[in-house]
Amino acid sequence: YATSISNIGYIYNERGSLTKAIENFHKCLGIFEKLKDESCFGVTYVNIGLAYSQQEEYAIALDYYNKGLKIFERINDKENLANAINNIASVYYNEKDYDKAKEILEKGLKIKQEIKDSVGICLFINNLGFVFFVQDKFEKALEYFHTSLGIAERRRQKDDIALSLNNIAQVYRKQKKYDKALIYSLKAMELSKELGYPEKIRNAAKT
Repeated sequence: YATSISNIGYIYNERGSLTKAIENFHKCLGIFEKLKDESCFGVTYVNIGLAYSQQEEYAIALDYYNKGLKIFERINDKENLANAINNIASVYYNEKDYDKAKEILEKGLKIKQEIKDSVGICLFINNLGFVFFVQDKFEKALEYFHTSLGIAERRRQKDDIALSLNNIAQVYRKQKKYDKALIYSLKAMELSKELGYPEKIRNAAKT
């Protein structure tokens, strides 16, 4: 029952009906509390935070993210802990507090490395790359994006390969190195077509 309510919350969230999404997630909190399901309790806090973040109510979002984070720390749920950390970092990123975002992302990356989550490792490395990218620290951004690309290629994670290729292309485009940007963008587009990702195809085409 709680899972069904949570799924309804996800649907409302995806459709942009954020008030209804929050309402459903709060119903889930009550149920998970009675069931003493702390992991789901923490995930629901994070979901509420995401809904508030989409409304750019970052202070409230941060409060819910931290509530989830404390639960994950207490029950030693490292996977969800790292995910909460990523969401917290996104708040600071959106508020342009890049030093704080970087500091938090580095903590999350360490956790993903501890649990050997290669997909999560690529995510955090790419996010760190973007922190440098938006500060025009292009060489540092390229270092992170190439690191992510290398991991994704070794693990044959095609979606992460496409993401990293596209990110590298964006850096070269910003540097006006259009020949290099085109090479990486075409690789990203080809792989995105293979995977059937229209959004990534569009992003690659912009380069």
